[in-house]
Amino acid sequence: MASLDTSKTNTSPTIITGTLLSTVFSGRWNEKLVKDADGAYFFDYDPVLFKHLINQLRYWSLNPLVTRVFSSPSGNQNEFISFVRCLKFAERFLSDTFSEKENSNVKIVDNQRLCVKIGEDQHCAYVTGTLLYFQGKHFIKLVTSLTKQIGFIGIRPANIPIQVKSTKTYLPISDTFGIDNNCLVIDGHCITMGTSWVTGCLSNTFVIELDCDARTMHIKRDQYYSQIDHGPIYELHLQALLDRLFHLHRLHFISCSHSTWLRPPFQLTHTSVRELGLINIEYSNEQCTVLTRSPLGIQCEVLYIHIKNRICILDLIQTMANLRFLQVECDENWTNQQSLETTDQLIEWLQSRISSKWMIARQNHRSSPVVLWIR
Repeated sequence: MASLDTSKTNTSPTIITGTLLSTVFSGRWNEKLVKDADGAYFFDYDPVLFKHLINQLRYWSLNPLVTRVFSSPSGNQNEFISFVRCLKFAERFLSDTFSEKENSNVKIVDNQRLCVKIGEDQHCAYVTGTLLYFQGKHFIKLVTSLTKQIGFIGIRPANIPIQVKSTKTYLPISDTFGIDNNCLVIDGHCITMGTSWVTGCLSNTFVIELDCDARTMHIKRDQYYSQIDHGPIYELHLQALLDRLFHLHRLHFISCSHSTWLRPPFQLTHTSVRELGLINIEYSNEQCTVLTRSPLGIQCEVLYIHIKNRICILDLIQTMANLRFLQVECDENWTNQQSLETTDQLIEWLQSRISSKWMIARQNHRSSPVVLWIR
């Protein structure tokens, strides 16, 4: 299955380009997020759900003494207030408005849609509404589907059993949403993990964990994997995912089905991919030949790969015209581990057969990968 990484090596962590998180913080919703037929973004499918999230973030932003730390998958840290400001305009979609309780320490402004704190003795729990989340830990799940749509899966307190519930009252589309071990929702449509879901193969799922007691919010990236073979349907879904990642630079595959001869990167295409990671998948001579003739193989400049024999190394270097860095694990390596010779037979063998423009090295241990790069 593919592991996507669009960030180049640098000293500071960055949010991966093309993900839901990077879109959230870009401030360019109209350009990047897909709307449904009713003109609603993913967070508009359940306005009450979105209100819970915004209301919690607003409460944290009103208290200057509260630590507002946002933890993204890359480790980036931002204040909650920035997140609130980025999303606040979407409150115009809310069908439910806030209201004041008598003698409360908050007031409602902006056409009953904005809560403002006016006292310090209490918090915004005085604001009425459905299921205000002010205590404990809660989970919100979002999913980006392979049809270029983004949708809610659900929200629930961490200590309450999972239930799939009808949302026909709020949704612009009449279906259900929920979060369940055997049931997920893509674009408002409820499907089961045991049937239709597995045909999706790979779908990015984000879990927002709201910890009201610790005053923190963590967004975690999760992935669901298909158990079906890597056939044409798999490639179509994966290609659709790649088409959404405009600045993708690195593409690493961490596993591959053993029931098929085919190996990544198949016939996938992407204009900006220059690095392929195939280190956990074994390639024969014939499979290496297919790799070198594939669209991504032809444009590849950096390659990490696991091969069956040393002849594959020569084929890769001689055939991949754009290759400038190669790290390779070779199964033939293992036959030399018990040798008492001080020379590295594999490196000597390569040096006698490839151009002198290539440098060859590896760490002291004989089983370490061999690294080749152009001077």
